[in-house]
Amino acid sequence: MMGRKIFMISGLILLFSVSLAGAISAAQETIEITSSSIRIDYDSGAVYCKGDAKAVWGGVIMEADEMQIFLTEENTVEKIEARGNVKVIQGEEKREAGGEMAIYTAEDDKFVLENKAYYYDESGNSLLAEKIIIWIEAERLEAEGIEGVPVKAAYILAD
Repeated sequence: MMGRKIFMISGLILLFSVSLAGAISAAQETIEITSSSIRIDYDSGAVYCKGDAKAVWGGVIMEADEMQIFLTEENTVEKIEARGNVKVIQGEEKREAGGEMAIYTAEDDKFVLENKAYYYDESGNSLLAEKIIIWIEAERLEAEGIEGVPVKAAYILAD
């Protein structure tokens, strides 16, 4: 039914231009989304991805079993929610973070990773925690453990 505003797209690459903030940048850019199944709801401004979901934008790669991308009325990314085997890679800086769940909010350019969250960088620094918050632009991290399971950090010192 072509009159429907919701389309199912399976196994295709979806390219669309959006004006992005923060890590995505204020200039008009493209976000590339791949997944086994993609559903677009134009009324709510949401893109639903299921199965090997991957979003690539502004030097960031986000992968997960499932992903939901929420757009503003101005066609910019508002928020990305990912679940299951989440991995976030910041290319040039060679940083990687992940967990079982992640939320990216463009307004404050922040990733919140939860459930067996991890972070490591090219220098060998690493964090293991229940929850890790990463502010991309500010280059700041915060980690939280849960009762009985502390945060584990390894920081490489200069010689």
